[in-house]
Amino acid sequence: MSARRVRSLNYSLVTHRATAALGVAFTVVHIVALLADNFVDIGWFEVLMPFATIWRPGPVAWGVAGLYLLVLVEATSLIRRHLPYIRWRRIHLNSYLLFAVITIHFLSAGTDVHRWVPQPVAVVSGALLLTAAGWAYVRADRQADPTRAG
Repeated sequence: MSARRVRSLNYSLVTHRATAALGVAFTVVHIVALLADNFVDIGWFEVLMPFATIWRPGPVAWGVAGLYLLVLVEATSLIRRHLPYIRWRRIHLNSYLLFAVITIHFLSAGTDVHRWVPQPVAVVSGALLLTAAGWAYVRADRQADPTRAG
């Protein structure tokens, strides 16, 4: 049973890290595309400063906030071994806030926001996140108290 548990943990960790790396990669591609696009005039200042753009300043500010949260979560994950576990964990829990912030950005900033795809994508991904978080919570609770039936 312990071998299965380790294999499952390794698979989960690899999947988690790969998903995080994809999130960073897609964010970099998104920023490069914004800088190269001629549709709106967005430069580095607008990418890094909330409310600096004249094009949809509120929704873009959500994206800038998401960028800073992503940098915070990813940077502290890279230096995890140098941080006390509880501090790292508290910072890492900002991932849930990050998900909410980028979902708001996704549903309000894009030019395709009024098409039929964005809302179902947000609902399905939100439901998957809540399901995964609930499952992790139940698993952690069972691991903390092995005498508990379940």
